[in-house]
Amino acid sequence: MRERLTNLLRNCGGAAAELRAGMQAHAHAITCGSSPTRRSRPISSSCTRAARPLPPLPRLRPPPRSLHVPASSQVLRRSCRFTLGMVLHCWVIHLGLEEHVVVQGSVLDMYAKCGCLDQALRVFESIPRRDTVIWNTMIAGFARAGCSLEALGLFRRLQWEGGAVDSMSIPSILNACSREGDLMKGKEVHGRVIRCVVFDWDVPVGNSLIDMYAKCGCLDDSNKVFLSMSNRNIVTWSTMISCYGAHGKGEESLRLYKEMISEGVVPNGVTFTSVLSSCSHSGLIEEGRRIFESISRIHDAVPSIEQYACMVDLLGRCGSIKELCS
Repeated sequence: MRERLTNLLRNCGGAAAELRAGMQAHAHAITCGSSPTRRSRPISSSCTRAARPLPPLPRLRPPPRSLHVPASSQVLRRSCRFTLGMVLHCWVIHLGLEEHVVVQGSVLDMYAKCGCLDQALRVFESIPRRDTVIWNTMIAGFARAGCSLEALGLFRRLQWEGGAVDSMSIPSILNACSREGDLMKGKEVHGRVIRCVVFDWDVPVGNSLIDMYAKCGCLDDSNKVFLSMSNRNIVTWSTMISCYGAHGKGEESLRLYKEMISEGVVPNGVTFTSVLSSCSHSGLIEEGRRIFESISRIHDAVPSIEQYACMVDLLGRCGSIKELCS
């Protein structure tokens, strides 16, 4: 891995030239050691500029501190500039920073979020002592890319090696269980959640459990998790509404939507789309019309393309072609 990255650095003339130009523009900021962090704001047009302050290897006097690497890695994750990311990794190795735990996590996260899972896995395997963040990053990378079997395999390996499981890894694992329809593994994870009191108040974990059970065909279990949650956010309500709709229970979906409104929870675009889709698939035409009209009339929002598509489907199913054309 080290030799491959070093050879790549010699062949990245274009990327190195681009980085040299950035060095001239931000020379003072590099001296202060603050440029990557300040430039790491979430503005997509500045992603490449933010990556530029790392100068070519021969000019690194003094070498950058290890905190520069995570800041630059965040920029590269947003822009998914794989070549620049590889160059940055070369600098990490050249400067002897690859053993720094924060740097290791940032490089791994960069590869995973750019979809370069082979490279991410190589970095992961090269880390001798993996903390919870490292495991979570790799598991989430597999789950995000739809590699559910790999994510579940890594989770089993984490358990076998005696690693700690926290609330950050649970949603990724449950998402993988949902994709694979692995109800037994999902129940196993749920059992771990129940045993760990610290997860009881964790809303994202509860939301993931609701989604997992519904996608595995256990809507009653989804409802039990929903009712057991003392804290619910808009994602919780929207997920449960969507689950009812996906199982053809439009009236239950509509009932839950009304209950949510009565409790003062403000619906968002996902909520509207979920309940409209439920009405469409259950033939609740008038209810769907009223909800669609309420988006702008009551909630002062603009219907999205997805919500218009739901109304097209709703009116098409009931044969209201004239209303559809108007």
